[in-house]
Amino acid sequence: MRMQDLIKILTLSLILFLSGNLYAQITIGCRDEPVKGALLDLKQKNSTNKGLALPRVKLSNQKKLKMGDYEIFDRQNGRDQYIKHTGLIVYNVEKVHEKCENGKYYPGHNEGLSIWTGKKWKEVPAVPVDVRSIIDHGSRIFGGRIVGTFTMKYKDEKEKYYYADFGEAGVWMTQNLRTKYAPDGTALINSGYSKDDSSNEIKDTNIKEYTKVFAYPHQNPSTDDGDPTNSDIIDSHKEYGLLYDWYTATDGKNFSVSNQGQEEAGEDKYIIYKGICPIGWHLPSDKEWNQLEKYITENASLLTQTPTNNGNWDNAWSKTTGERDSSTPFKSKTSVLNSRHPLTGADSKTAQSGGFDAYLTGSASRGKSMGYGYDFYFWTSSSYLQSSNGLNQAWGRRSYSDSNGAESKMYRGFYFRYTMQSVRCKKDR
Repeated sequence: MRMQDLIKILTLSLILFLSGNLYAQITIGCRDEPVKGALLDLKQKNSTNKGLALPRVKLSNQKKLKMGDYEIFDRQNGRDQYIKHTGLIVYNVEKVHEKCENGKYYPGHNEGLSIWTGKKWKEVPAVPVDVRSIIDHGSRIFGGRIVGTFTMKYKDEKEKYYYADFGEAGVWMTQNLRTKYAPDGTALINSGYSKDDSSNEIKDTNIKEYTKVFAYPHQNPSTDDGDPTNSDIIDSHKEYGLLYDWYTATDGKNFSVSNQGQEEAGEDKYIIYKGICPIGWHLPSDKEWNQLEKYITENASLLTQTPTNNGNWDNAWSKTTGERDSSTPFKSKTSVLNSRHPLTGADSKTAQSGGFDAYLTGSASRGKSMGYGYDFYFWTSSSYLQSSNGLNQAWGRRSYSDSNGAESKMYRGFYFRYTMQSVRCKKDR
């Protein structure tokens, strides 16, 4: 055989070999066979001490198939390409803050892994980082229900909390959160002002665009308002908890201005936001609050001291605003210190006994504590639409003491995110 013919045969064989393997499974890093379920298997012999470095890009617009200055196709002319690129994964190196320009909302986007869904870039949730440690002291059966305690510690802070099982609604804290640290260890700023307050009334120079804050429930002796930077009452009654704006309650992780309420939200309906809650717990959504209210309403006799008769839950309440079930089994039977309002319609068992035990600690905003001794507010993790004047809102719960002694109700509504409200956490399932 001539050399020229041999070269032709070898060349043809190599081409056939390569073309066959281009459509086969591949191992990179060693000569081992790839696992059966993988098109591409990255591994080293015996052990692996290297990782996969994904492309590092800047995603300036969450809804454009654009990386850095390179836009693959715009939405109008490249709809098929938007679909074909579904599953594309990159590492976004630049945090983009939410903003409003000319009446239009642009959502924010965090650093980290992002995946293209066919319509937009979606963050790949990272394992929550929480430098605050918790010690669960175990639980016991009390009145046929599980009741337990845990302690959360970080630096100078050591706080013990009670929790209880609320049936299908899950395990909830039966005391208000009172941490002064974000999960990453950042100390919260004590202020009566929030970064979401777009008015010209912000007088606290410590409050910047993305500052996480808390306020103290407080009552002035001679007026109906109080000083959210005064800790006199909380120093002796930590069980009242602290008040947080929505940005702090969600730990700055939910930038949505869509309606994430139950039966009304889109694809983000069931996202779980850990928020400022301890590791293993999360800030409950609007849907989870509905589940809790349903359980407490239908099992009021188990959760009240008198006890109160069981109520009937109307499924329509899951998606309507306004008053609904009685708040009697929710409200603490103990009046808050220095309250200037009569306590009515309150009969919850104590937190130690598994009751929801919500104190009327009011709220705070724009430099004042308000409603102390009269009402309570709780944040959910679910966003709501912007108001007509462009202010961000979120779903929450409220109740109050009727000054005429009438039965007060639980109220489902949406509130400006700059208001500071109480937080209850729910245990992850």
